[in-house]
Amino acid sequence: MFRNLKALGLLVFAALAISATFAAGAQGQTHEETTLFGTLTSGTTNSTTTTAHHEKVDLHGKQIGNIEENFFEAFGTKIHCENSGVTYTGTATGTTTEVTLTPTYKDCTTGTNLAMTVTMNGCQFVFTHPETLEAPSTYTGKVTLTCPHEDSIDIEVYGSGGPTSHSGGILCTIRVHATGGTTQTGEETAHSAQELGGHVVYHSEVNEATGRHDVRATATITGISATRQGLCTFGLHQTTSENTSFVSKITLTATRDVAPEGTEAETEEPRDLWLSDIQE
Repeated sequence: MFRNLKALGLLVFAALAISATFAAGAQGQTHEETTLFGTLTSGTTNSTTTTAHHEKVDLHGKQIGNIEENFFEAFGTKIHCENSGVTYTGTATGTTTEVTLTPTYKDCTTGTNLAMTVTMNGCQFVFTHPETLEAPSTYTGKVTLTCPHEDSIDIEVYGSGGPTSHSGGILCTIRVHATGGTTQTGEETAHSAQELGGHVVYHSEVNEATGRHDVRATATITGISATRQGLCTFGLHQTTSENTSFVSKITLTATRDVAPEGTEAETEEPRDLWLSDIQE
């Protein structure tokens, strides 16, 4: 889902409404009545010959920007995590229109500075098939939340303490569910999947520090199904999918393990990651 970065220089991993991969209701750029879509492309590029060598890579995402611009909101409460505590991992196969990212969230607090933890329990985000926008090398797409059947993302809010130490007992537990149908392939664990509302906006860029191509994404996701219970609800069980949102800005980079086969050492080298056009 990513575009040839030769002409790229700007970044914007925009609006979560990002599974992945990319935006609700966005209009695709057309050429001779053909919609241009994006494929996430990884490997190495040659700026002189404009050729590319595609490789399977490891993906690394990190949260960027002001912490106030990155939050999950449900039941009127906003949750923020420090940039250093938010990471995403996944793989890309060289050229792909779908990528699965596994997030980790640490050092998180509520808007009232109550300590909290986020446990993913095997849940992941799947970003798929972005369409191009009018701005150069900018794409938008959808995100799907997948969770092992009957599991959820568990957010536990504590009565006191800080992001790295908690006390005072659990005041509230918020669970985020994938409410769609259940799928199972072979002997794999059955998963529930839900396409979320909103969108993710991707923009190819060149990293000034490394000179490598990477992708910035801004996600604005809505329609998230959540429940909560505990002291915060006086023991009641509350459910909502209204006024729930996840807004995040991340940068995606790529590396490849170049350690010789048969060795246990991990030798990661940076690779390029960009968006390329395909037509349908």
